[in-house]
Amino acid sequence: MKFLLTLTFLLAWQNPTVDWGFFAHARINELAVYTLPPEMKLFFSPNQQYLKRHAIDADKRRYASPFEAVRHYIDLDHHGTYPYTELPRQFRRALRENCTLTLINRETEKHKSLHQDSFDSLSLKFWFDTLAMDYYYEEQWLVPLDASFGLDTSKWQILVEDHFSEHGILPYNLVWVYNALVRAFVDMDAQRICRYAADLGHYIGDACVPLHTHSNYNGQKTGQKGIHAFWESRLPELYADEEYDPWVGQCSYINDVSEFVWTIILESNALVEEVLEKERSIRASMPDELEYEVLDRNGLWVQKESTLLSSKYHKALDGMVEARFRRAIHATGSMWYSAWVDAGMPYLENLEADFSLKLARDKKRFFSPRRHIE
Repeated sequence: MKFLLTLTFLLAWQNPTVDWGFFAHARINELAVYTLPPEMKLFFSPNQQYLKRHAIDADKRRYASPFEAVRHYIDLDHHGTYPYTELPRQFRRALRENCTLTLINRETEKHKSLHQDSFDSLSLKFWFDTLAMDYYYEEQWLVPLDASFGLDTSKWQILVEDHFSEHGILPYNLVWVYNALVRAFVDMDAQRICRYAADLGHYIGDACVPLHTHSNYNGQKTGQKGIHAFWESRLPELYADEEYDPWVGQCSYINDVSEFVWTIILESNALVEEVLEKERSIRASMPDELEYEVLDRNGLWVQKESTLLSSKYHKALDGMVEARFRRAIHATGSMWYSAWVDAGMPYLENLEADFSLKLARDKKRFFSPRRHIE
């Protein structure tokens, strides 16, 4: 989830700015289809335009759901230093270790904090990973007790305060969407296959962008505000069609999806300082008046980084943007393919998606407060 400045501001929500750009997200999904084996192309090729058009649906949902934005990034620098080995790779554990629990009496409103050591209890871990997670997407995370607490469950409940999600859950969300795509293949539900495949490509694209893995996501901490769109939107807009090699080869089966996702995330994070330092250096070498130019975009005059500045920055990055773009294409195709294999390689030739049918359950699925993250 840029090339139209007005739409950029309409879709941007919290952290970070709209990612990769409309053009790049669409191209990633479109080109990923060509990495698939013939058995999958029987379904994916006829739906290629859907995957392309709906590549930015996840960005649009930022307005529809207050829980969407955190699915697009993770501020790894909040969790220590590279390679962040102390950050749990499983979402429920990561969340559980970064929450505080407060007992609340429904009648007296008496509060009692639970000590963090309580999380060592197997019964409390089970309560958190099952019952508490059912309420993760409620506006206020209030959860009923079970018998293991030894309290009157009709009088007491627990307030869970989440100190984790605000720093981003992108890799965890990617695993969830992958599993959702597997289930869609198992059910042979064409609409869900297309929808989750489009979303999976979007989030993989996000994971391949370095600034989606750091709290300085738009250079706001280093006086480089605007670098996010510069790197992921302006540069691909100028160079992708003419200079980038769109052929990335055949997709590959992924044995461990979580490990694969974290590898991509860590690759991106390792590039953050280079992204920032080279932009800073290029700007310092140029007169201020040459940094920007005004362009006509569909009748609107907008200010963009100049072609000269863009060319210098693109060359200084020495193929980085193209490499991450190609990584996103191959990873998307590989995730689609692996989900199909994990679903038992169902026969797709006669499967057709009828998007004229907008069932109520499909509309609600994106915004369900229950179990979005498994």
